[in-house]
Amino acid sequence: MPRTDRSDERRAELLPIIAGAFAELGYRRATTAELAQRCGVQETILYRLWTDKKAMFLAAIGYVFDISMAIWTDITSTSADASPAEQVLSYEAEHHGELGLYRILFAGLNEFDDPEIRAALRTTYRRLARWIEERVVEHRLREP
Repeated sequence: MPRTDRSDERRAELLPIIAGAFAELGYRRATTAELAQRCGVQETILYRLWTDKKAMFLAAIGYVFDISMAIWTDITSTSADASPAEQVLSYEAEHHGELGLYRILFAGLNEFDDPEIRAALRTTYRRLARWIEERVVEHRLREP
C-alpha cells in the first residue's frame, strides 16, 4: 500500500518556522542549513517540500499575507460599533510588527532584482491593498 502524501501538511507545519527565520535573518543570511536546523529536520526534507531556498522564501511571502488575512478576518468577524476598517487600524496600531513577519516583505525588497520575488511582492502588496481598500469603502458607506 503506497504511503499517503503528507507534503502539504508538512509544508504548513514548517512554514511558520521558516518564515520566522527569514524574518529574523533576511533572505541572504538564512541558509538552508539554518532553516533545516530550526525546523528540526535535515536539509533534504526541505528540498523534498520546496525546490530551493527561493521557493521557501516565496512561500514565506505568501505566509505573511495568509497570516495577516487570518488575523484581520478574525478581528473583523465580531460585530462591533467600529467598522472593519477601524477595527484593523486599531489592531495594527497596537500590534503592528508584533510577529515580525513584515520583515520578510522588507527583505524581499532587497531582492527586487529577482523577477519571481518581485512578482510575489507585487501580488502580496496588491492583495493587501485591495483588502484594505474594500474595508475603507465599507467604512465610508457606513458613515452618516
